Amino acid sequence: MIAITSLDNAGGLAGFDIIGEGDVSFVGISSRKVIETVLKRKATGVIITHNHPKGQAFPSSADLEATKTIRDILKSVDVKL
Repeated sequence: MIAITSLDNAGGLAGFDIIGEGDVSFVGISSRKVIETVLKRKATGVIITHNHPKGQAFPSSADLEATKTIRDILKSVDVKL
């Protein structure tokens, strides 16, 4: 599961959305879905989370790469990650 916690200008909760679900070994993240959610909530900041249902909760290289991509996309619309 991938979830976005959207934050308002004061750092308060603007919304919580589940934007993706996967299986025990993979969940994809859609850049488009991230932007749609952020704009819908009028967020100025977001916290993106996902679970590791099996194994350890350390970021994989794919996790790190996805984080960088999403960070850059969010930066382009002035939203902090």
